[in-house]
Amino acid sequence: TNPKIKKPTPKIEKLFEILFERFLEDLCRPDHDSPIYVRFISGMSEQYLESHRPAEIVRDFIAGMTDQYFLNQAPESMRPGFMHL
Repeated sequence: TNPKIKKPTPKIEKLFEILFERFLEDLCRPDHDSPIYVRFISGMSEQYLESHRPAEIVRDFIAGMTDQYFLNQAPESMRPGFMHL
């Protein structure tokens, strides 16, 4: 409930949208140089890949990110000011 913490929430929600769309596009294209391939899909079993829709794979990739990694994937100009890395 602290207003200082809540202030960047809309910006972070927008970053989730941007990254979700970016990684979904990379997955569907496919762009094997994308972080979703390099850091996530390369270690996944065929069973996982066959039993999950692309949107679910992207969701799982983003859900497994640390806060710092998430922000590093976001466009720098959109990162909350207090979270610049």
